[in-house]
Amino acid sequence: MSIHLRAHNLWSYIETGIQANADDTARRKDQLALAQIHQGVDYSVFGKIANAKNAKEAWDILKLAYKGVDKAQKSKLQSLRREYERYEMSGSKTVEQYFSRVTDLVNKMRIYGENIPDKSHNLEEMSVAELQGSMESHVSRILEKTEKPVEEALKS
Repeated sequence: MSIHLRAHNLWSYIETGIQANADDTARRKDQLALAQIHQGVDYSVFGKIANAKNAKEAWDILKLAYKGVDKAQKSKLQSLRREYERYEMSGSKTVEQYFSRVTDLVNKMRIYGENIPDKSHNLEEMSVAELQGSMESHVSRILEKTEKPVEEALKS
């Protein structure tokens, strides 16, 4: 959302708000920013910002709703960290499903302020996408090796 508002030169209305003595052009731009925020939220969230008078007010409401207060935010981040550290790939999950869940957890942690780089220093600076591709190739090779003996046994 912030990228969208920046692209339309409306971000200043989020950061500083609208001045009481602003001209009509500034007021229109603030209302445009507010409309963009309205369009960007789910209907279930819209009720929280429906009565906001300006873009900054709506943004502040959303920020509080999604980030929460400091204690709640820290607690949520700790919970996400624990889940991330304990998450394992089970035999019934594909590599794609595993990485989808890991990516979801990382994105949620980033929302709460966690700085998680895409590259891992432990794996020779390999990006997440490269690691996923490598794991998928490895799983394919393992499956090929286990299928060949079964096929050979059936031929006998």
